[in-house]
Amino acid sequence: MRRLVAILVASLAATASAQPSPEWQAAAVAHILRYNRYPVLAQREGVEGTVRVRLCVRRDGRLVSVALEKTSGSSILDDAAIQAVRAANPLPALSADAAAESYFILPVTYRIAE
Repeated sequence: MRRLVAILVASLAATASAQPSPEWQAAAVAHILRYNRYPVLAQREGVEGTVRVRLCVRRDGRLVSVALEKTSGSSILDDAAIQAVRAANPLPALSADAAAESYFILPVTYRIAE
């Protein structure tokens, strides 16, 4: 029997000059992971891949935008990753000295583990 696992890479890459703290990154990724689901159709068909999602976050943690940065090659996985980020809104607040809006790239990897 195959064990199905959705892996959310535990790192956000800031596209601005100021990198958020590792603690904030871990909290944001853990928060999004609670909303991430491996799509049933993709599981059945054995579809795997990594989606890169670009998100813009306000200092208070609210999402300004979320968009596909790089496709996994599967629209099912791409949509699932974007939906997970949207469902997780708001994210944890950034520090008070963070920019009013910060941009991040979030790689989301879907892999079926044996």
